[in-house]
Amino acid sequence: MSLEDNIRRMRRVAFLNELSTDALRLISFSAETHILRAGDALFHEGEASNGGYLLLDGEMALESMGRAPHKIAPDSLIGELALVTETRHPASAVAVKGCTVLKISRSLFTRVLNEYPSDAKKLRDLLTQRTRQLGTEMAGVREKFLG
Repeated sequence: MSLEDNIRRMRRVAFLNELSTDALRLISFSAETHILRAGDALFHEGEASNGGYLLLDGEMALESMGRAPHKIAPDSLIGELALVTETRHPASAVAVKGCTVLKISRSLFTRVLNEYPSDAKKLRDLLTQRTRQLGTEMAGVREKFLG
């Protein structure tokens, strides 16, 4: 897959679409490509995460103890939060079919944000908006259950 193909695919992800073409080009050039066979685990629940994964093709399932698997389709970003902060995987990711993923390490993403500060501001604004929306939704749930 070419750099331009990867950029086009990243544009389909709302979080990454906030970045400029130059920033996406740097990610595409520097990210690691991993190929998994059906049944291979990308990562396991509880492991420390050091980045996110863009599923380019195939099918993944997120599996967490006691819950039904959640299927992930191509052009999905797995581990968005791990791009910007230390976290642990809340579920295991297992290839249902052969997959190709683009691993975007946190260090690479930090480099991109440092080199493209206007993109960093756009992402900060997006995360602020999402946090406010989540707070509003949680207040609505609280009101519904506590009256």
